[in-house]
Amino acid sequence: MGDLGRYKGKSQLRHHRVWLRRPSYSPPALSTRRSTMLGRRSFLALAGVCLCAPHAHAESPLHIVRLTASTAKRPAPIVTAVAIQPQAKWVAAAGDDHSIHFIDVKSGTVRKRVRGHQDWIRGLAFSPDGRWLVSGGHDRMVHVWNTTTHQLERSLPKQSVGITALAFDHDGRHLAIVGFSRKITIVRFQSGETLHSLAGQSRDLRTVAFSPDSKIVAAAGTDGQVYRWEMKTGNPLNRSNWRWHRRRVHALGYSPDGRFLATGGEDRRVVVGTAKTGDHIRQFKPNTKTLAMTWLSSRVIATGGSDNVIRLWDVDTGQQLKALNGHAGSVSAIDFAKGIIVSGSFDTTVRIWKHSKVRNAASGGTTLNR
Repeated sequence: MGDLGRYKGKSQLRHHRVWLRRPSYSPPALSTRRSTMLGRRSFLALAGVCLCAPHAHAESPLHIVRLTASTAKRPAPIVTAVAIQPQAKWVAAAGDDHSIHFIDVKSGTVRKRVRGHQDWIRGLAFSPDGRWLVSGGHDRMVHVWNTTTHQLERSLPKQSVGITALAFDHDGRHLAIVGFSRKITIVRFQSGETLHSLAGQSRDLRTVAFSPDSKIVAAAGTDGQVYRWEMKTGNPLNRSNWRWHRRRVHALGYSPDGRFLATGGEDRRVVVGTAKTGDHIRQFKPNTKTLAMTWLSSRVIATGGSDNVIRLWDVDTGQQLKALNGHAGSVSAIDFAKGIIVSGSFDTTVRIWKHSKVRNAASGGTTLNR
């Protein structure tokens, strides 16, 4: 999907499900009428969101979790962020209902719905030890949730702009925050104190990630450029070889072994390059806008996008291993831990997939089973 707009003031998203793409960053004045399903579907179709029937031979997920509205008068929330606990016990999902839904992976049921944000939630991340979940949204707040009690533990200082993405470093000591500006903020997680306030040249940033050794933090956004900084000093690293996309980047991540960096965006390309030099080693063309991405191993990537499909790619061969059909709306978020893939969509569902084994692409690719 295209631009979801820029946060400008208090809760401009509150009644807007999806924003039409405009040349400027000002939110379009959309009608809030959603009295019939036909009207809602027509509106989403105009916004470029496919609400197609699931593929007839869709791969069966382990669970399909249909999120419900907080009140009878509201529609079910579209999902714009998901995260899976590293121990794969909990999935957190959030979107335009301003709530976080804690989903039990084993049963596929929502165990708790919590509310602390006053606007659209766009970023979720579990700490590496699984004890904490952080959430960030258009209300400029970062909240810290206890994953045992599901209660709000504390909040970090309010940010200057709406938040689009969050990421922990490998030991959970630092948290990176990006949003609707060129700034990336690195905070010490325990104290909330700002360690670095860094800036790229993009008008806004949509995705952020640490290298596995936590020595580098990378971010990308509107201008298609990948920006990198050295964590120790906060100094920017060479940018000459890092303009990877022609349009906005929505997803970015390092391979588990730290050798590669992958990005996906609105120019319908997924690019894999060397983490040190930025040299391209592979390019995938899913022929759809890539909105989400995660590494399943150091040689397999999962992507999701505006055609409602999750695709698994072999980095070594450049081949598509698998297409997971079933979502009836754009796949806006993907995460992975301990053999479990979790996906969130504008169709108001979260799907949990069992990733059993990645085999060589030449011998039949990847299998995902119940």
